[in-house]
Amino acid sequence: MNTIDFISKRITDLRLKKNVSSRKMSLDLGLSNSYITQIENGKKSPSIDNLYKICDYFGITIVEFFLPQAPLKQDFDLTEDLKELVESAKDLSPSQLEALKIVSKAFNERR
Repeated sequence: MNTIDFISKRITDLRLKKNVSSRKMSLDLGLSNSYITQIENGKKSPSIDNLYKICDYFGITIVEFFLPQAPLKQDFDLTEDLKELVESAKDLSPSQLEALKIVSKAFNERR
C-alpha cells in the first residue's frame, strides 16, 4: 500500500469510527467536502497543515495516525511538564524538531 492509499484509508476509517459524514467533517474542519472526498478516494493528499487539523479532529497525534497500532495518547501517563513540552513542540519546524531530538538524546546519554 502506498502512502496516499494509506492516508486515504486511515482518514476514512477514523471518520467512520467516529460515525460522522464527510460533509460534517469538512464543515467542522473548515475544508470543502470535495477536498475530503478526494483525499478519501486517494485522488489528493492532504497538506501537512490539514493533516494536523484532521488528527486534532480525531483526537490523535501524527504518530498515532501513521502508527495505528501505537497506544492512544490517553494510554500515556505524562507529567504536566512533558505534556507542556509536547504541546510546545507541535509548532516547531522539521529542523527544530530534529534539533530537539538531538538535545533530548544527548540528555538521555548523560544519565
